[in-house]
Amino acid sequence: QAHAATDTATDTDAAHAQAQGAPAGAGADAAPVGGGVGVQDDAEVAEDYEDEHDDDDEDDEDEVRHAERSLERIERLLNRHSRHQQHHEAKGARKDERRQGRAERRSARHNRTSLVRRAATTFVHEMGLNGGRARARARAAAGFAENAMFCFLMANNTIVQQPAHMLGLQDALVRHAKAFIRNSVASAAPWFLYFADLHPHTVLFNHPRFGPGPPGPFESANAQYGQVMRELDWAVGELLTTLDEVGAAEDTLVIFTSDNGPYQEEGWAQSGRKAGLKGGKGQLWEGGIRVPAIVRWPGVVPAGAVSDAPVRAIDLMPTIAAFAGVRLPPSLLIDGVDQSLFLQRPTDAHNGWLASGRVSFHYCGVHVIAARYLGIKVFWRTQRWQAGFEGTCTQCCPRAGYTAGLFGSTTLCQCDERSLETPERPLVFDVRNDPNETTPLPHTAEAYVTAVEAATKALEEHRASLDPDVPCVNCPLPVPLKTWPCCEGSLPQCHDDECGMAARLGAACTYSLLAHRAQLGSAGASATAALQTATAALAGPDAEALPPTAVTAPPARSRLFQCEARYVLGSVSGILYM
Repeated sequence: QAHAATDTATDTDAAHAQAQGAPAGAGADAAPVGGGVGVQDDAEVAEDYEDEHDDDDEDDEDEVRHAERSLERIERLLNRHSRHQQHHEAKGARKDERRQGRAERRSARHNRTSLVRRAATTFVHEMGLNGGRARARARAAAGFAENAMFCFLMANNTIVQQPAHMLGLQDALVRHAKAFIRNSVASAAPWFLYFADLHPHTVLFNHPRFGPGPPGPFESANAQYGQVMRELDWAVGELLTTLDEVGAAEDTLVIFTSDNGPYQEEGWAQSGRKAGLKGGKGQLWEGGIRVPAIVRWPGVVPAGAVSDAPVRAIDLMPTIAAFAGVRLPPSLLIDGVDQSLFLQRPTDAHNGWLASGRVSFHYCGVHVIAARYLGIKVFWRTQRWQAGFEGTCTQCCPRAGYTAGLFGSTTLCQCDERSLETPERPLVFDVRNDPNETTPLPHTAEAYVTAVEAATKALEEHRASLDPDVPCVNCPLPVPLKTWPCCEGSLPQCHDDECGMAARLGAACTYSLLAHRAQLGSAGASATAALQTATAALAGPDAEALPPTAVTAPPARSRLFQCEARYVLGSVSGILYM
């Protein structure tokens, strides 16, 4: 525009000059005309015009930039205000959420407290605990468990006796097992019975007919322990006799063994002996894991054969599967080995561990601290014993666990880091020639080097095979309420999603009127028969009610009380765990 204005002005001046007789093109070079009065030339006019317009343009640009900056500031302020507002709204929402959560938790605690209080009141009223220890002693004198809540007897998913009659418990278990054997043999179908006897675990109890008697194989300085062993011997004999009576002895594999060595922390008056073996229950020394095993199968397992070759409890599943003709999936990792050939020919050459050269591992909690390769045992770590309790036990830990601090009760050696010791070099023992583990092999011995190398390599492979997403099965966990028997619909917490398998199987809570016929006569017999029918109906077609126990039982209680008692038990377990 400035350039165009200049050209226009120049053309106009030239035309004016021509009209006045001036030569064309004089323009800016023409001399001033008229008596000293100057006339501004066209170039200066154009330059001034340009300067004015340039100043106006710069002012406009400044105003635009100022407006843009103002808009940016306003936008930042608006964004900041919006963020503050969102923050305050979110903060308020979180406060409301926390406030609502606290109210819901208070309500839930109130409901649980009311339920527990109501259940406890019912328990005290129904069980007559107002009498305190006198009432408990009266129950114990009659042969019943002092603690009626924690000690009950179940047939499958049905509670049939509470409190349990301890002096007659072995009789009840044996009768139930014998009935199962007879019914199973009569059905001509394969069957499996796991008879987990309570003997000789503490507390020690037995029927009076197995009380003190003449000196025999079970008598010792520990009279009560001897009586318990006598009753255990009778129970095993009853089961074997039943097999003979139904003609199933030659078709039945019988395995008698134990799960661990003596619980020496309970004191020598309450535990067995370990014949010089080191350690005891809860430990991985031979005194804790080497237990007797007796196998009977006439015509298959040679009678009278004795072997000290290793057989582990984890071998039972693959061994029984082999005898039954069941082929295990080859892709499935099995910790145990098939010992079916060894049981038929009990020599080292046929032993599953010795013949294969596999390494077996010994877990202490979640830690592998020892392993066995052939006849050699390797310890990477050992459990620390407690000193100062030699009057109770030796090589033991009677006050190692948290329960000892809570209740003053005995415990076992623990498996946490504080309870384990790590030697400078692995401890290695030849347990076939030194079962008491008194003399470690020197680290320069060939057997030492071979065993440590084999065990270490196998341990690396074992750890690589573990699934890290599978929770460990040895971790201590609280007992959830859903694992306890539950009456469907009786209480708010008794729902299918909370009662676990018991609810899904339609379990029902009930008490039995296990009445002594001689005491109650025909009325007692009728009540017992009615109870048997009701129990079978409640527990389902696959449940077998226990035969009547020949004792006088407490009166029957309500189903509602039974579930409330279970709820109290679950609540107490959770509180103690927390």
